[in-house]
Amino acid sequence: MNAVARSPSPFFWTGGPIGLLILHGFAGTPSEMRPMGAFFHRLGYTVHAPLLPGHGETPEALRRTRWTDWVDGARAATLRLAEAAPGGVVVAGLSMGGAIALLLARELAPRAAVVLAAPLRFRDRRAYLAPLVHRFSPYRPREGKKPPHIEAHLVPYDRIPLRSVAELWRLLRVVRRELPDVRVPLFIAQGLRDETIFPLDAERIYRRAGTPPAKKALVWYPEASHLIVLEREKETLFRDIARFLHTHVPGAPAPPESGGTPV
Repeated sequence: MNAVARSPSPFFWTGGPIGLLILHGFAGTPSEMRPMGAFFHRLGYTVHAPLLPGHGETPEALRRTRWTDWVDGARAATLRLAEAAPGGVVVAGLSMGGAIALLLARELAPRAAVVLAAPLRFRDRRAYLAPLVHRFSPYRPREGKKPPHIEAHLVPYDRIPLRSVAELWRLLRVVRRELPDVRVPLFIAQGLRDETIFPLDAERIYRRAGTPPAKKALVWYPEASHLIVLEREKETLFRDIARFLHTHVPGAPAPPESGGTPV
């Protein structure tokens, strides 16, 4: 079995004129985005996966940040990537990173946005109590492990700060409000076996986003869980994204032959 190199560090891989920003999820790191980054770098993209503020350090460091810090970090990374990508930037993100990508799409009008298993709500109802509970019970233990082929890429915390869960809820409220003002080409991917968010949130994003129907797509992946970028069918996902970008972003590299079932 080949060992997987895990690192919470950001990566910036110079390639062609089109830049791809890829944002990790809540309490995650760029490590979970490396397979996606490697795929698109091989295609010819310049790829940047930043480490969002408070992440990749300690639960205490995450607890000290606010949702606006995460967005500010993603915005700064986008602007940095734009300096190295004269053909323009595509913003993409997993889970919370996808929610942030939607805000950047509204604010910065990139060439396109890619949203992967992004939530609009909490599936775990206990999370709605976080704004109250965090004062008395600051952390919650990490619950369970992912399958080995996913766990191998993760650099997880042993506990999650509930104050940060409350900040995530504030972020999602803003995303829901701003969705109608998202008008860039939009690719939405969602696994049907997602154990963390409501899969139907993908349909809500598709319907509420202001992008014209001809320039947005929602693609379902029947066997994928929440960490869709690490699933066994990830190559199909990456090819589908590449095909969409080649169609809607002039100058985007041509993809390998793709599959998937768009809406």
